[in-house]
Order: sequence, then structure tokens, then C-alpha cells
Amino acid sequence: MSVTLFDDREEILSLMSSCQRPGIFSHVNPDGDTIGCALALYHRFTAMGKDPVVLCESSIPREYAFLPGARNYRKQIPADVDALFIVDTSTVDRFGNFELPPGVPTVNIDHHITNRGYADYNYVIGEAPATATLIYELLEKLGPLVFDEALCLYTALFTDTGGFRYASSNVQSHLIAAKLLAKGIDPWQVTVEIYESMTWEKVQLYKRCLDRVVFDRKKAIAWSYLTLSDLQETGTVASDTDGFINSLRAIDGVEVAVFVRQDTADSFKVSFRSKGNIDVSAISEAFGGGGHRNAGGFQIQCTDVNRVMEQICEKL
Repeated sequence: MSVTLFDDREEILSLMSSCQRPGIFSHVNPDGDTIGCALALYHRFTAMGKDPVVLCESSIPREYAFLPGARNYRKQIPADVDALFIVDTSTVDRFGNFELPPGVPTVNIDHHITNRGYADYNYVIGEAPATATLIYELLEKLGPLVFDEALCLYTALFTDTGGFRYASSNVQSHLIAAKLLAKGIDPWQVTVEIYESMTWEKVQLYKRCLDRVVFDRKKAIAWSYLTLSDLQETGTVASDTDGFINSLRAIDGVEVAVFVRQDTADSFKVSFRSKGNIDVSAISEAFGGGGHRNAGGFQIQCTDVNRVMEQICEKL
């Protein structure tokens, strides 16, 4: 069930109309929701005669290169931005190393239940199917969507609901999807780009992940990990691990899946997925991260993957 945490929609719509040089942030290690939402805003601002810029510290994953505007991402905030729109980003540390310019109004649009409303203006509906549903509502207030906006938002909604398989999917997500498809979107094209275009290098990485799966039947937990060496030896990048954790959660008898990926020599990214009423967002928050009831994650400073799992098991 979704929960309205912050609702500054009117102020946000006013700022969308008045700003001239908006910056639009996607979070680090971007997924389809943050990319699709940012690009939908980018296209709307452009149509309104503004000069927007999309920003992300990380590189955009290969599977999202088909989205219109995906090549326009930049890694530096222009000095003349007059508003900052941050999408699908639960905490400020998810900005990465960007330093927000002082005095520039900030907008936080998100669906994570752990979002604490860190911006000047916040529109946060916890446990909404995707941030895409919130962006859709805002854009509809300003006028009908066009094809490029619809393609970006459909991709955002489709990926963040796992192809409408996750518990977060509901009547709203399907109704919005239908309206987006009515703009001429080919759902099979999106499916192929996201889920049916795995490189051979990624297959080799996936094999390593599956080879290391540990299943604790008593605790109903499955976990696996990948190291920097795995990425280097298979010729892959961090974003190629996206979706691996879902295979762990899909194991019969698993209630909580944990995937640990080494990002640097002394840091790991930990992801959780759960079934039913097991709230992994609370566990993620305990480590300084965030997320949803059935999906969460955090970064941890450590050099030993086994020590990382020991700390996690103490909380589970």
C-alpha cells in the first residue's frame, strides 16, 4: 500500500514552469526508473523551451542506450542551473560526489518509503509502483505526453516493477502503462532492449554468480557475491550485475535474497530482495541505506566479503 510522505506538487509544478535551466539528477548506479524519469523530464522541459541538463555520476547502463536523450547525460553541474530535480533518489548520498550549488532550489521526487524529504520541495509517495507514476502525474498536469516522454516513462515503470511481476504492481501501474502504450510504444521492443540482449560476457559473469550461491534452508536466505576480479576477468561492468539478485529470490524456499558486489578494493554494494511481508528496507536503513519493503540496499566499507555477510546475518 502506498503512503503519501510529502506532497509539494503545486510548488513543484510552479517551479517547473518558471525555471529556465533545470538540472535533473539520476542516482549513482542508475536503474531504469531513475533514468526513464530523468529523461522524461528532460524532454518535457525541452518542449517547454527550457535548456535542461541530465546529470549522473555513473555511466548509463548499455541496455538503456536506446532511450531518446540517453547520450545527453553529463557529469558536471553547469554554473547557470536555476533548479535541481532529483528523481528516484532516497538519500542524499545517492547523488554521488556532486556538490549542489548553494541557493538553487531543489526538488525531490521519489517512491522509497525510507525517503526523509531532504529537498526544498518534496513529492514522495512511499511504495508507489515506481517514481515513474509520480512523474507521469506531474507531466499530465502540464499537458499530454508525447512519444519520447511515454517511452522513457514506460521503460521506467516496466523495469522497476520487474515487468509488472513485483508486489508493487497494482491497478495504477497497469492503467498508467496502458495510457503510455497508447502513445505508440512497442512493449516488445522495450522487453528486448532490457531483458533479451544479454552479452556473452554478462553470461559468463552470471555463471560465476550462480556458481557461488549459498542457500540456508533453515533461515530461508540465499546469497551470492561477485568481486572486482570477476568483472575484470569477464570484461564486464558493475551494471551488468543488474537483475542477478532476482534469480536468488526466485529459488523455492527463499524468503530473503542477498547479493554482494565489490565496487572498490575496500567497499561493497549490498542488495536485498524479499518476499511477502519481510521488510528489508529496515535492515538497509540500519546500514545507512534505504529502499522498499521488498527491495533495499546499502554501501559498506570492508575488504572481506565474508565479513560483510557476517554483519548482515547478525541483522537478519
